[in-house]
Amino acid sequence: ATGTILATGDGDGVVRLWDTASGAQLHALPGHTVLVYTTVFSPDGRTLATGDRSGTVRLWDVATGRLLASLGPHQGP
Repeated sequence: ATGTILATGDGDGVVRLWDTASGAQLHALPGHTVLVYTTVFSPDGRTLATGDRSGTVRLWDVATGRLLASLGPHQGP
């Protein structure tokens, strides 16, 4: 449900999804190889976009933790 999951990014490149009510880890999302700078949920809360220091953006299914797409790395303005 929207508003009940927190996403964190780390220097090890792993994004983690947490249940805000219980504090339990729901998923560990490996894939980035450098520091994750940003995590943004879609308006419906079903997709998570993550971005790292290299400019790579990954899209994840929040319910399953499955990688949906990898874009980049982005270069330029």
